[in-house]
Amino acid sequence: MGGRSLIYFGNPMIEKWSYAILILSVLVAPSILMAGDISVAVELESRDVYVGESFILQISIDGSDKVEPPEIPEIDAFNVEYVGGTNNSSQSITIINGKLERTVHRGFVFSYRLTPKKPGKYTIPSIKVEVEGKVYSTDPVTVMVRRPGESEDFKLRLTLSSDHCYVGEPVVLTVTWYIGRDVRDFQFTIPIFDMRDVFDFETPNIKIDTRNNYYRVPVGNEEVIAKKGSGILDGVRYATLEFKKVLIPKRAGTFTLPEAVVACKAIVRVRSRRDFFDDFFNDDFFGMSRGKLRKYVVASNQPTLVVKALPQEGRPDEFMGHVGRYKISATAEPTEVNVGDPITLNIIVEGPDYLGNVDFPPLAMQEELARNFKIPSERAEGKVEGKKKIFTQTIRAKNDKVKEIPPIKLVYFDTGEGRYKVASTEPIPIVVHPVSYTHLTLPTKA
Repeated sequence: MGGRSLIYFGNPMIEKWSYAILILSVLVAPSILMAGDISVAVELESRDVYVGESFILQISIDGSDKVEPPEIPEIDAFNVEYVGGTNNSSQSITIINGKLERTVHRGFVFSYRLTPKKPGKYTIPSIKVEVEGKVYSTDPVTVMVRRPGESEDFKLRLTLSSDHCYVGEPVVLTVTWYIGRDVRDFQFTIPIFDMRDVFDFETPNIKIDTRNNYYRVPVGNEEVIAKKGSGILDGVRYATLEFKKVLIPKRAGTFTLPEAVVACKAIVRVRSRRDFFDDFFNDDFFGMSRGKLRKYVVASNQPTLVVKALPQEGRPDEFMGHVGRYKISATAEPTEVNVGDPITLNIIVEGPDYLGNVDFPPLAMQEELARNFKIPSERAEGKVEGKKKIFTQTIRAKNDKVKEIPPIKLVYFDTGEGRYKVASTEPIPIVVHPVSYTHLTLPTKA
């Protein structure tokens, strides 16, 4: 075959040609060449970024794939998230003049997502990596973090349903991205979602309207449902992408929300406003038009939320954290039964705009109800229907003297009046018959 050579790279190719190589290996004795020394290096997707613009840091191990994920030193200016590891090993087969050589390369790559929190010049310190029992260190690397600039084509706004509330009272945060140019890739960074020591976060119920377009948008480690629409800001019409999150404060204080950031790549070519909106609302947005791209990074406003503590004075023992304004009602079916027959009791709760976290206290805590009815410990989960949440429970009358299902009470803190109150259902009249027994007379033996 003279000086001709045949080379295949990568594990999949090795598997494909394993049969051929097996035959060749009978004819020629292969020599195996292993990779040389072990080395560790750090690589950055970018060294010049904006506040809130995430980028990838990779730690590459060359010479071995027997390694554990390294511990990244705590860096005050960045949020650090481990993305995952990838085995970077490979093999190559070379046949030259009938001599077969196989080269094996071992390697591994660990990836981390870094999100800068404030502008400045920062050094990511040396990172220690243990490989086959020996510790290696990467070189320090420097990153320049810049403050996002203003753009006429893109705006980002955070809006709260109220700028003041009480601890435990849901507040809806709306994130609206105003868009004035064709967009390709985009990424949101919402730092408030990391403030889990201050807020609980819930996803609002979304009624999908087929007349609108919805997108699953990644934000951090989760997805949100964003609606496409249009809006006017400072007298200018924009296309919009909007999503909501419910904030439930855990403690009192005055909290200024940190800047949210959206980073995107947009088409440099400017089209007429009419063509732009036609494409946006005909689903040709986010990927159809072509042209030179430019990066934009835009920061939001920073609204402030004042959270008041719930007063200790006048707090009833039955209070279980319901904050807002509540009304309750109830229905029962059937209302004419025998002692011990099941009665399906529905309790309807109306209250704040968001009812997802609202629970109803166990009915066994209702003293008069528990005295006259058997109440099982298990019950169905509440179901949200529009602006109501319905709780269903089966109860059974204990005796035929029961004439009604008594009022059911819910203690809550009225945020409008600033005091604790009690909401009650109306009593429901019922008829309970005694259980009748049929006596059978058995024949006696002669």
